[in-house]
Amino acid sequence: MADQPATPPQLPNLLPGLAVRDPRATLDWFEQLGFETMSVMNLPDGSIGHALLAREGVALMIGPCMQREPGASGMDLWINVGDDDLDAYCEDLRDDGVAITQEPHDEFWGDRIFEVTHPDGYRFIFRKHVRDVSSEAMQAAMNEWASAQASA
Repeated sequence: MADQPATPPQLPNLLPGLAVRDPRATLDWFEQLGFETMSVMNLPDGSIGHALLAREGVALMIGPCMQREPGASGMDLWINVGDDDLDAYCEDLRDDGVAITQEPHDEFWGDRIFEVTHPDGYRFIFRKHVRDVSSEAMQAAMNEWASAQASA
C-alpha cells in the first residue's frame, strides 16, 4: 500500500464522502440520478463497505454509518450539469421516481438550479449557468435577499 499514490490520478482533488444508512439503496438512488458505480468494496458479511460513484466529472464516495450519523450536516453538494438541458434532466429524474424538493428556477447570480434530497437528508443541487450577472447587479440582488431574510 505504501507505494500507491494517495490520490489516484483519475479522481478529483476534492472527493466528498457520505455516510448513509443503506449503501445498496443509495447506489440505486444515485443510478437514478445518472451516476455510474465505479467500484464497490464489500464487508465480510457481503454488505457494502465503500463505493465510488461518478457522473460527468463529478465523483463521490459512500459508505455505511459506522462512526457518525448520516444526514443533513449543513453540507450541500452542487453538481454542474454542463451541456445537459437542466429542465429535461429534472423531468427525467421525476419520471424515474426521484422526488424533486425544489423545482427548477433561476437564481440572481445567473444559475438555473433544482434540488433533490437523499433519503438521509443530504441536499443535491443541480446547476447550469444561464446568464452572466454584473457584480453590481449581484450585490443589489444579495442586498435585497438579505433584507427579505431579515424581515421574514
